[in-house]
Amino acid sequence: MIVLDASVVYKWIIDEDHPTQVLALRLREEFLLGKTKAMAPNIIFYEIGNILSFKAALSLSDIKRGWGNFVKLNFPVISPTSNFIKKCINFSKKYHVTVYDASYAVLAQERRCKLITADEKFVKSVNLPNILHLLHLSVI
Repeated sequence: MIVLDASVVYKWIIDEDHPTQVLALRLREEFLLGKTKAMAPNIIFYEIGNILSFKAALSLSDIKRGWGNFVKLNFPVISPTSNFIKKCINFSKKYHVTVYDASYAVLAQERRCKLITADEKFVKSVNLPNILHLLHLSVI
């Protein structure tokens, strides 16, 4: 089991010319074949919508197609409890990251699994062994 954040799942639904794209698509293939189980906090719905909405290079049809691709994934999401949000706030304060970003890390901690992200700044900010950049997928 792994936790994926929106920066990785976005690469599953929109083609980009980026070095991490191939790695993300390989991970998507493993997910779709059932070889890799993945999940995210339910905030991923808002984050994917936000990324799609604010990417200047995307047309409205690209955005609609991207959202449709995301919905078709039927990506497993976890709804937060009050205690979960409390842990996210504590994590946020400790590592100086947003509560949104903290939610992925806290979920990975609770499930005792790795968080995979394409957000290099986040990885460096928290510097935790269970939080890996997409470029380090071979470590999983």
